[in-house]
Amino acid sequence: LLVAKHDGSWRMVVDYKKLNNITIKDNYPLPNMEQAIPVLGGGYKFFSKLDMKSGFWQIPIKEEDKYKTTFNTPDGLYE
Repeated sequence: LLVAKHDGSWRMVVDYKKLNNITIKDNYPLPNMEQAIPVLGGGYKFFSKLDMKSGFWQIPIKEEDKYKTTFNTPDGLYE
């Protein structure tokens, strides 16, 4: 699937909704900020900056699970 970017170029994307629906959820998810701040107490200031450039390299996938992310293009299959 191709999606237009703001600069007019194109980005290839894959819809992983079906895979996400069968993914086993984390047993101990991290709390969000609304949950964490009251536990930490008052007087805290926080600042957060996230850089997600090349985000697809940020989450490792086990070798035995890579086939689940395979997608098809006119040039062939990609994992």
